[in-house]
Amino acid sequence: MIAAVLTVCFIGMSCGGSSTGSSNTFPTGGANGTNTVVTNANAGTVYAGFNTAYVRVLAQGHSGLATKPIASKPTKKVTVNGQNSGTATFDGSYSISGSTINYNAKITFNNFSDDGDQFYQGSLTWAYKIQSGTITGSYKGMINIQGDYKANMTYDLTFTGSSFTGTIKIKSGDEPEFTFNLSD
Repeated sequence: MIAAVLTVCFIGMSCGGSSTGSSNTFPTGGANGTNTVVTNANAGTVYAGFNTAYVRVLAQGHSGLATKPIASKPTKKVTVNGQNSGTATFDGSYSISGSTINYNAKITFNNFSDDGDQFYQGSLTWAYKIQSGTITGSYKGMINIQGDYKANMTYDLTFTGSSFTGTIKIKSGDEPEFTFNLSD
């Protein structure tokens, strides 16, 4: 159930919001692509590429997490190999008390690439609570991208149910920072 809720929430983030225009460099080794600057025209493509990789790692990380005994505090640490290079490490836990579920997960990307075109470095953290059927929480972190594109994506989101508020910012080279504002 937890995997399904998070996957729906993350995919739902990419369906709404608006963007406005307004580099840090992290070593990612192996990313020898063109490192094209992200612009308003390609920012959605860059975000969608990362979203695909993230959802794959999230699904593998959640696999089996919710099947552990409820009496304990289930945790799971899984390393997922990129199909081309690098790894992503999922480190998650949850606890149940009465009708409340608390969940925390961190995914750390280390030169992760499924396609050999974009390489991801950095981490994202989920924290949420389900209480009386309502889900609330936050999603934060920064990912560096190199390869076909070169950018930093910063996530600072909160959510209630399937409604996300906050921003996803993409900064690349001398281009203005693109901010995807998510709101009800």
